[in-house]
Amino acid sequence: MFKLGNQTAERRGRKGFAEGAKKKLAGNFKNFSSDPSAFSAEILRLLRSAVVFCLIVPFASIAQPSNYQTIGRTATPQEIKAWDIDVRPDFRGLPKGQGSVKKGEEVWEAQCQSCHGHFGESSEVFTPIAGGTTLEDMTTGRVKSLLPGANQPQRTTLMKLPTLSTLWDYINRAMPWNAPKSLSADDVYATTAYILHLGNIVPADFVLNDTNIRDVQARLPNRNGMSTMHGLWPGNELGVELGGSTKPDVQGSSCMSNCAVQTAVVSSLPAHARDAHGNLAEQSRPLGPSRGAVTLKANDVPIVETSQNNASNRPLAHINSAQAAPEKIAKRIVFVHGTSRLDKTWPLQNWVELGQRLMASGHQIALVHGSAAELATSQAMAAQLAGSTVLPLMALNALTQEMATCQGAIGVDSGVSHVAVALGLPIVQIYNFDTAWRTGPLDCAYQVSVFAQPAPSVDAVWQAWLKCAEGLESRTP
Repeated sequence: MFKLGNQTAERRGRKGFAEGAKKKLAGNFKNFSSDPSAFSAEILRLLRSAVVFCLIVPFASIAQPSNYQTIGRTATPQEIKAWDIDVRPDFRGLPKGQGSVKKGEEVWEAQCQSCHGHFGESSEVFTPIAGGTTLEDMTTGRVKSLLPGANQPQRTTLMKLPTLSTLWDYINRAMPWNAPKSLSADDVYATTAYILHLGNIVPADFVLNDTNIRDVQARLPNRNGMSTMHGLWPGNELGVELGGSTKPDVQGSSCMSNCAVQTAVVSSLPAHARDAHGNLAEQSRPLGPSRGAVTLKANDVPIVETSQNNASNRPLAHINSAQAAPEKIAKRIVFVHGTSRLDKTWPLQNWVELGQRLMASGHQIALVHGSAAELATSQAMAAQLAGSTVLPLMALNALTQEMATCQGAIGVDSGVSHVAVALGLPIVQIYNFDTAWRTGPLDCAYQVSVFAQPAPSVDAVWQAWLKCAEGLESRTP
């Protein structure tokens, strides 16, 4: 164990002796060819030396390991401990420590977001970390969008993760990319907590530690999605412990001879939808084996990169910049109350009171939704806001066009609110957490964020809306 240097030296010594004896016999053969008795004596001497060498070397390598200090040495306990950092599925090996979601966000912004995006959603460098899981998945322990027939465009880390120890262990030993093993145990706990929060597995005020991590394991969306009863897991003592099988997996059906060399494309985007997300060739990274297909229409011209027109600031290729601006509906305000997380929502009665103030000042209210639960909330608001409109369920592009007809928007931290910001609408974004600096509108007099805990008051949002109106009036055409 950890004495490979001595074994190597022993092998080299045996080989050297054999080579030396071989050369000596070849050289002396000529000298002794005229004297058979002398030749026989020399052979006998060499054989005695060989027997002594074979008897001594094995015992010497065991009893005197210090003979080859320049070749190898025994690893120290400290060196072994530095490498022995793995965390098992039952959390053996997990060090003591703790980290909050809030602290994890700080570590994430400093060390992780450049590759993974602010919310773990980026696929620019690696596949997304968060997304694709639901509250139902956390209840069943199986991710529905992984099952056959699901229409999931891309599998994320949290969709596939069956053991929380895997996530903790990988961050600890391999992250960040440019400085692996540089995070403290507390930082690893915090980063893990932030990732779990991105998947709505733990709340925003959660603190992950070496004790409650087992409780969080019981909430992983895909905790029941891993099978070990097959030949990929060993059947020895370790395999039995982890539920493995002794029978190897030999049921493969891969072609081994006379294989077909031609391939057929059996699925592709229809022609009318190829440019739905712009020209994919322009969105691919310029290194690696994967390249995006050119998805331009027949009469489109590829965009030429310049310092003023690069991938970070130009509009999507499929948006026609010459399209006329939609006609505004006078004083129509859209309420964006839906969001992916319950802790980001604003109380229903706050929406109703704010809507009553706006309608009293001559505004119309439009209510949007993206799910059955959000539709029920819109209908509950409309029941108390006579004259308001519940918009039908729309695809994102249709909803974007509809929002462009509005005079402004008021919404929680959600993707639809960010669409309103991108459209240049006057908007108040409501935050229950101090993250507006990262996701809210900036440097615009008629786009304002409001933050308070547990939630901003109606008066605070109303005053912010009045500020937006003032900023809009002062805007130069």
